[in-house]
Amino acid sequence: MAQYAIILGGSPDDAPSREVARRIKEQYPRHYRPQKGVFLVQSDIVADRIAAAVGLRDEGRVEGANGVVLKLNGTYAGYASNSLWDWLESEA
Repeated sequence: MAQYAIILGGSPDDAPSREVARRIKEQYPRHYRPQKGVFLVQSDIVADRIAAAVGLRDEGRVEGANGVVLKLNGTYAGYASNSLWDWLESEA
């Protein structure tokens, strides 16, 4: 299963971002949220399908919402909580 980062643009507290966040939480209950406006998800579908499903593109786009879906390549470095590293190593 591939891992993706969903990064919302604008304020994470505005109505469009809140709606996209709600959709992410609903569709990806095992998501990881390292900070406001950033979600990590695991999926077998491709990035453009994830973006459409959470309201960031196509007909179902949440009006006023903007953001990107990036596929992670499995190479990570830095300093973060153990829970982040555990999530990155997990399989859904």
